[in-house]
Amino acid sequence: MKEEWVNDLNRFRKPLGKLLDRKLVNKQQAESAPEDPVGEYLIFQYETSFENKKSIVEAVSAIKDDDGKWRILGYGIQ
Repeated sequence: MKEEWVNDLNRFRKPLGKLLDRKLVNKQQAESAPEDPVGEYLIFQYETSFENKKSIVEAVSAIKDDDGKWRILGYGIQ
């Protein structure tokens, strides 16, 4: 699963080129969607600039595991 996630990430990110700038613009707590595990979630949104795409929004979601540690659950580009 990890390999698949890394491959997907590379497929979306590689065409964007080199990272130029990233700024956190929003952090919010969220509730789980019906298809997600029940738990405590955070969503981070970044304004990002890449070499081949000057302005996009990246979203990273994290879930708090039973051991109390936060783990990345998802990544998306808008």
